[in-house]
Amino acid sequence: MPIGHRDPQSNPDRLDDVSCFSLLPKLPGRIGRPYYALATTHAALGGVAELLGLYILLAAGTKLLPEKFRIARFKFWMRSLLLVWWIVLFLGMATYARWYMSLR
Repeated sequence: MPIGHRDPQSNPDRLDDVSCFSLLPKLPGRIGRPYYALATTHAALGGVAELLGLYILLAAGTKLLPEKFRIARFKFWMRSLLLVWWIVLFLGMATYARWYMSLR
């Protein structure tokens, strides 16, 4: 994997993950509000996308996984992950708009 694709995204992304965990203790009582439900959906789906991306990386790019867990249809999995990332991106934009833009 080229360095330009991997390194710049790694550290800020991990810091964002850690900052999301600081909200977990306050979340159960507020999950019913759309204000928090949108952000929680964005975070949960983003976590799924990250885990799916790691799985694809391990299953397609290495021989660390057993043969039965490796990927044969790369296009399908990569396009599926791209779709999930697009959904996460739009949920993030909606979260930003909901949290920081006033509706006048």
